[in-house]
Amino acid sequence: MNNTTLILRDGTVLLLEKDAASVADTTANAETGAENAAENTASGEQTTTTSTTGTTSSTTSKTDKNKNEGEGGGLLSMLPMLLIYGAIILALYFIMIRPQRKKSKEEKKMRENLQVGDEIVTIGGIYGRVISLKEDTMVIESKSDHSKITVARWALQQDLTVHEETEK
Repeated sequence: MNNTTLILRDGTVLLLEKDAASVADTTANAETGAENAAENTASGEQTTTTSTTGTTSSTTSKTDKNKNEGEGGGLLSMLPMLLIYGAIILALYFIMIRPQRKKSKEEKKMRENLQVGDEIVTIGGIYGRVISLKEDTMVIESKSDHSKITVARWALQQDLTVHEETEK
């Protein structure tokens, strides 16, 4: 008799005992055992197949999933990626969103502090002096021909008049 140990790529160990009469049976049984072992190792089980003259016995045991599959990386392996995404979002906030909010607050404050007689520039490039103010509109008098124009308050781009700020 001839004993042969065969280790497959998936970790299955086949112990083959060969004699002249059962070589064909052993080969067929080994192939069946290898197919069963491949199915079991895919589900996290360890399979050992022992083949003797004409018979094949198979032993299957559950093993620790963390040991076989290296499953310590669930959240831990995602941590660097999450940190990078968080840093990108934080950088975008400080580069884009925060300055825009600051600018809009300053514009709102400028529109609220507008007074009759202030020299202004509209977003259309019209220079003028404020004649009257309403809730959403203002009437300005242009510098060149002293014509009166009604414009929306949101159209104010710049107040050229310097006001002394009174602290509260």
